[in-house]
Amino acid sequence: SQSERKEELFADIRTDDLPRRIDKLIDYHYELLTNNEAEFRLFLSAVLKESVQDSENNTRAGRRIMLTEEALRPLQPTTPKPEFDKMVSAISVVLGIESLTVLKDLCQLENAEIQETWKWMINKIIRV
Repeated sequence: SQSERKEELFADIRTDDLPRRIDKLIDYHYELLTNNEAEFRLFLSAVLKESVQDSENNTRAGRRIMLTEEALRPLQPTTPKPEFDKMVSAISVVLGIESLTVLKDLCQLENAEIQETWKWMINKIIRV
């Protein structure tokens, strides 16, 4: 199940160790996207085309939100729910093929620079 997989990703990290959980979240998405970039770009292209043709059904499933919520679990008890949800949404924008595409194609960043930029953005979002 997805719940088991999200716990596996953070299994070796204490629940209260936010910096390591964030690093793991970023590294996971970075590896996944850079190792499968062509496939993710094709998928994004298909999803965008479909969303124009059928604007009623333009949602897609993914693990990004669930994994981000799990990574940010140490913040949950002390962060108001609306703010926590905004952090999850903002980080979900950062950790996707959409962001990788903009940073690579428009900003002309190399993969390692993209990973560093993601870390910088997420640290700003969570104020680390």
